Formats: sequence, structure tokens, C-alpha cells
Amino acid sequence: MLRASNVACVAAAGTLLSGAARASNVFEYPEQGSEALGRGGAWVARATDPIAIARNPAGLAGQPSRGSVGYDLGLRETCFTRVKAASDPTADGTAPGAAYPRVCDSAAPIPIGYLALVRPITPRLAIGAGVVTPSGIPRTSLPAFVGGAPAPQRYLLLESTTLMAIPTVAAAYEALPGLRVGASLGWGIAWVRTAAAAPGVIEGASRPADNDVKVAVSALDAFVPRATLGAHWTASPLVELGASVTWSDAIDARGDAVTEANAFTPRAAAGDRSRIARGDTSRADCGRPGSAACGDGGNAELMIPLPATAAIGVRIRVPRASTATRHAPTTTARAPATTRDPIDDELFDLELDVTWSGSSSVDRIGLRFPGALGAGTIPVPGTAGNLPPDADSARRYRDVVGVRLGGDLVVVPRRLAIRAGVFHESRAAVPGHVGLEALSGRRVGLALGATARIPVRADGPAFDVSVGYLKMFVADVASESPDASGVPAVAGTPPYRTPWPVSLGRIEGGLDVLHVGAAYRF
Repeated sequence: MLRASNVACVAAAGTLLSGAARASNVFEYPEQGSEALGRGGAWVARATDPIAIARNPAGLAGQPSRGSVGYDLGLRETCFTRVKAASDPTADGTAPGAAYPRVCDSAAPIPIGYLALVRPITPRLAIGAGVVTPSGIPRTSLPAFVGGAPAPQRYLLLESTTLMAIPTVAAAYEALPGLRVGASLGWGIAWVRTAAAAPGVIEGASRPADNDVKVAVSALDAFVPRATLGAHWTASPLVELGASVTWSDAIDARGDAVTEANAFTPRAAAGDRSRIARGDTSRADCGRPGSAACGDGGNAELMIPLPATAAIGVRIRVPRASTATRHAPTTTARAPATTRDPIDDELFDLELDVTWSGSSSVDRIGLRFPGALGAGTIPVPGTAGNLPPDADSARRYRDVVGVRLGGDLVVVPRRLAIRAGVFHESRAAVPGHVGLEALSGRRVGLALGATARIPVRADGPAFDVSVGYLKMFVADVASESPDASGVPAVAGTPPYRTPWPVSLGRIEGGLDVLHVGAAYRF
């Protein structure tokens, strides 16, 4: 009897990879922006592009009037080889302690982008605005069947698509000569569709083909507030310092679930879906004639914590001889501020950043359905049971510390700059206690990029065209002992969790990101 579904609780975890954009976030790569990505994310002390509205808003002060746009195409590789727990009695043809077939993500990539603008109001005051998106992977697709049998990772994730946009406004001010402060506020809008499987009962040697149910949740959170504070200090003509901290509220999305009983039978594996019993919590009868339990819909609540982050960096810059004094702190508070434009002003620079992400705050993926007296009230057609009121799925992540080193070389003054960077981030995962939503092993990466400037007229408007490439290597996350603890499946009978974990095994991954961007200086 099905009385629960771990659909969205685990499938929704896939949405985390596209959480709010920020430094060293385990669910993202470093970092969105034409300059930042090509430098391996080492950018908080440079902050010379309008994307600073989301990275370090203090860097808006001193920028010329400019707009920038960019797109990333992320090609992620995630594979999972599950090990069956010693205590798992499921009658699926695999012995406890043995490994299931390896499965991999096969989702087609979705490009993500941003648009940002900066406008000086006075020589010391600037404002910015734009729409940014997370530097994550919006889509994941894993198989439902392998060799005609239910896929081994189905309790963790089947598919997930997350679309998130963050309209942002920002302001920056040079409060003291060379010292800039800034802040930005964002209004995130997140839409999630995600699916996974759930065992209906947890007693005895049940067969997944008879027992498992597929559940897909679609949910929207139209207000995910976010704030970033930043500081930028030109300490001398050769040295700049930068720092930023970002906070975001959790995603708390409302939506509905679609259930499919008999979705993992041999008949369904062969493509015949005629015997699938479908439920829909957006319908008043939930898909079961005679019921009125689902009312007006909105019966699923999906909650995803988003970690706070911080970054601090130091940048060594070598100015061109003709501009060597332009970035020196002004001598009096009333002296005019300078315009910061490295492709115009510099020979090369080198930046070192240290980043932190509070990933330990992601202790669970929350999923709730209506209930009364601890029992669910939403029926699942094709079964005798209901969706549980509490379908949360526990997670264990560690805080992440990262180091980034990157820089630019101006090959042709005012015309062409090339850049490169490397980064390292500590492991976030506690093996066995994470899902497939993130590349959470220790991460090492390298990046390359270039910007070509096309002047419209001398000493006037100009177009910048940029390209970039980032390669991220991710260490495996492995917990292969069948006696280890891990993430259980949410199940259909009390206590609504299997006594055995479904997350044991080895997670492998890696990432390639291609970038193209453009900017216009007014």
C-alpha cells in the first residue's frame, strides 16, 4: 500500500545545483561573468564589469556607463554506481552488498545567462541593475530503467529542471579616497520540476516493479529575497582589495504533484503506459473520482536552503605607463574619482581570492503535503495510500572553503586581453549522506578566456566581445561499504522511511562550461 512518495523530496534536491549565484557554492561553479569565469572566479578585487551587481557591488563605483550580457553552456557529467545496503531486503535481483549498473546523467544542456547595467550618477556614486541567473546546471535527466529493470538511482533522482531569474538593483559609493562600498538587493523567482520514485511499503522482500511509484512535483516561488554587501579598496596604484558577502532566503515553493502507480513494471519498461494509474494534486479529486481532498490545488510545499557565502581577495595590477597614476587614491575627499577600465589602463594583473560557503546549512530538502494527526490526506490513485505530510529528505554537507588564482594580460592595449585562472574547493559531501543534486566532491579547475574591444569611435563608445572556457575536475564521493549509514528512501508506511539507505555507492562527476559575452561602453 502506498502511503508516501519521496518524489520531490529527493528529486527536488536536483534543484540545488541551480540555487542563487555566489562564490564557492557547492551547487554552482565559479563563476558567472565574462571576466570572472575566464579567471577561475578570482574577481572580487577586480569587479570591473556590471555583473558586479551580483558579485561585489562596491565595484560599480568608478566603472564607466556600460551594459553587459553573457551566456554559459554547462556540460556536466554525473554518474552513480549504487551499492545495495546489507539490510536492504528488496527483491530486485541484486544481492545485498553488490553493485548495481552504473547510471549517468544524459540531459541536454540549457544555456543560462545574465544582463547587467551600470550608470555613474556622480564621479563617486553609481547605480546598477540587471537580471542574473545562478551559475549552475538547470537540467538533470537520469534513466527510469536499466536493462528493463527499474534504474538503481530512482529513489534519489530521475529528472529535474530548474529555472531561476534574479532581478537585482545595486548602488555603490566611493566613501573615502579609493575606498568603495556597495550593496545589492535581488528578487529571485524560481520554478522547479523534479521527479523521483518511492517504495510503497517497507516490509518484506517487495518487488520494485509492483511496489514503486513515480512522483513528479512542479512548484513556483515568486519571491526569494537576496542581499549582497561589498567593499573595494584601491590601496595603491599597484594593489586593490575586495570583499563581499551574500545572503539568500531559502526557496519555499508551492505547487502540486503528479503520481504514477505501476510506472516501473515490465510493461511500462517496454513503453506501454496503458496500465499506469495517474494522480494529480492540482485537481479537486486528486485524480481519484469521488475524492475532494485536493481542493484548489497548491498541495505541495518544497523547501530548499541556499547557503550564505563570502569572498575576500587581493589584486596586484601593473598599470600602463601613461595611466600609472589614475588608480592612486585621491588626495582629498573632494577630488574626482577615477574610471576603472583594465583593458584600457593595465598591462596585466594577478588576483588571489579566498571563498567560503555555509553549505552545512543544507541539512535537508523539505517536502510537505497536507495531513492530519500525523497522517497524509492526499490519496494516491492506483494504491490504497496517501502522500505523507512530512517527506523531508536529510542531507549532510560541510562548509566549503575555496582558493582562486587568476589574472589578465593585455596583449594589445585597448584592443585585446587574455586571461586564465585556477581554483580549488574543499569537499562538501559527507559520503553516503548526499544525493545527486551537486558535484560535491573536492573540486579543482582551470579556466581560460579573452576579450576583444571594438571601438565605435576613438576615446568613445566601444563593444567588448568575450569568450571563456572552464574545466572542473571533481573527486569521487564514495561510501561503498554495505554496512554504512546513508540517506533512506521516503516510504509509504510508518515511519515513512526505509530502515536501509539508498545512497551508498560511488558518485563521479565533472564539468565543462563554454561562455560567450558582450559589453557596450557608452
